[in-house]
Amino acid sequence: MQKYVDLLEKHVQWIALGLGAVYLLWMIYGYVLQSPVSTQMGGDTVTLANVDKTTLEGPARQLEARMNDKSNLQISAGKFSDQFAATLQRSDEKPIELAGAWTTSNPEPINLDERQTPGGESHGPAGALAELPKLTAPKYIAKSQGRSTVSLPPSGSAQPSNNPDDANTADKQWISLSFDVDSAAMARAFKEAKIPEQLQSTYFLTVDLVREEQGENGQWGNATTVKPLSIHPLPPMPAANDWQGEVAYADWASKNQAEIIQPTFYQVVKADAWFPPGFDMKKFQEENQPKQPFDPAHPPTNRKWTDEERKQVEQYRREEERRKSEERKSRSQERRNNRPSGPAMPGGPGMPGMPGPGGGGRFAPRDAQRPGVPPMPPGMMPGMPGMPPGYPGMPGMPGMPGMPGMPPGANQPQQPLNPNLPPPPQIPTGPFNPSQQPTITIWIHDDSVQAGKTYRYKMRYAVKNPIYKVTPVAKNAKDADVFALYSDYSDWSQTISIPPLTNFFVKANFMNSPTVSFDVFTWSKGEEHKTTVKVGPGDEIGGLENGIDYATGWTLVDVRQDVRGDTYVLLVDANGNLMRRDFRTDQSNPHYQELQDAVEAAKVATAR
Repeated sequence: MQKYVDLLEKHVQWIALGLGAVYLLWMIYGYVLQSPVSTQMGGDTVTLANVDKTTLEGPARQLEARMNDKSNLQISAGKFSDQFAATLQRSDEKPIELAGAWTTSNPEPINLDERQTPGGESHGPAGALAELPKLTAPKYIAKSQGRSTVSLPPSGSAQPSNNPDDANTADKQWISLSFDVDSAAMARAFKEAKIPEQLQSTYFLTVDLVREEQGENGQWGNATTVKPLSIHPLPPMPAANDWQGEVAYADWASKNQAEIIQPTFYQVVKADAWFPPGFDMKKFQEENQPKQPFDPAHPPTNRKWTDEERKQVEQYRREEERRKSEERKSRSQERRNNRPSGPAMPGGPGMPGMPGPGGGGRFAPRDAQRPGVPPMPPGMMPGMPGMPPGYPGMPGMPGMPGMPGMPPGANQPQQPLNPNLPPPPQIPTGPFNPSQQPTITIWIHDDSVQAGKTYRYKMRYAVKNPIYKVTPVAKNAKDADVFALYSDYSDWSQTISIPPLTNFFVKANFMNSPTVSFDVFTWSKGEEHKTTVKVGPGDEIGGLENGIDYATGWTLVDVRQDVRGDTYVLLVDANGNLMRRDFRTDQSNPHYQELQDAVEAAKVATAR
């Protein structure tokens, strides 16, 4: 590198002269050897030599001639009064776009003046494209059902009380249904309606559940719109064109999406726990049942016993009855052997006298007098363990010394859902864009069903119109006044039957006897109850007993024998329907044994 630097320093003057000579040659080439600078003016080629002459004889002379023209000039002045009036009326201002700035792919400018067709139909601004979207119907998915004793709000309150003394309970037969809303289909509907992307936000306003009842002839009818649960008093939908009501309802709905599309169920205090539609509750209970040996002295009350377990319970109870009988005989014999001695006070014939003073009375505890039996320690007997955890009822309380654990019962609050359960489906908590929202699952409850009837359901939903009050984008100006967009109704759900609350079975119908005994079962206050009634022809089976209604609605008509000599009974209900029943068939009915087990389980729970 130093070599080149030394060379440049030695010959720098010659390098400078060379560069100057190159520049001089380039200037001679550009301005001497090449053609002079030229341009076009009025069709003629003008160079630097004649540009002044051409300008003077051309454009300058034309300008002078027009300036010297003496013709009259017409100058029109605008009407300043009209312009002033238009300014006061602000007729030249554009309407405010409520949803913010909006851009369109339409290359033509948007004219905000409304257009009218020859028929007089009003349209939105020129260039507005959006229409009302067509929402797809929801899809029925699954159901759950049961009967439970639930906690209701005290009078004048919207929510159940946590104070057991204030609790107001009621028996409810219920059905819960789930429907899916396809968010992707809603997003496509918004796009097909040409709703701008900035406006593709909405939220649910209401859900309508319609129920039909199946008649005795198999036909469907008696369509009814199901009301929400009493713990969810939803405000009514506003009337059409009630702008203030629509604004207030929209504000409430946007903040209470869960109340609309996934309302909670009552707090269950007894009997069937609520579970999500489609959830396999029986399998869940079996898998989460604590693995412990079957104890016939304390059999489980939250599931059906097996045949082997039932035999163990029956054997245990027979042995207990035998033991108690022997104890009663032993105590009776002991009382006879331990009669008081000594001078006795005069008494009636055959009555032992009271022991005299210092007579060695034998009033010590009985167990202390029995040989081989140690005296009972101070305190009470240890308590039995509490009930196993339920779903979602409260688990039993651990037994205190001398006190059994309390089973789940009335006035106990509902426990949160078992953590082993799957989480509830995700739902929006406010306004949402359908294109960014997964499928939405809606839950609906019906607690107004009646025992012994069969139903089916369909559902529709409503969302807020995304172009509500946004007139600059609506193709039809009237579409911007529509508050709620309703979907079509879903297809009908599966057929759902509600089991009867009261069942009865022939217990005894002796030959040549005019009376028949029936076992009557009824579900009340969260458990099965049983009574046995004896009726004759013309008597109704069952009635009110100890505050429980055992009425069956059936009346005994006659007692007869068939060709085989078997006795059977004829019954009739209030509608004139006849029914035949007999001892052999009723006693072998599996449902009869299930109800017997339920009654025994209720007795065990009460005894605890």
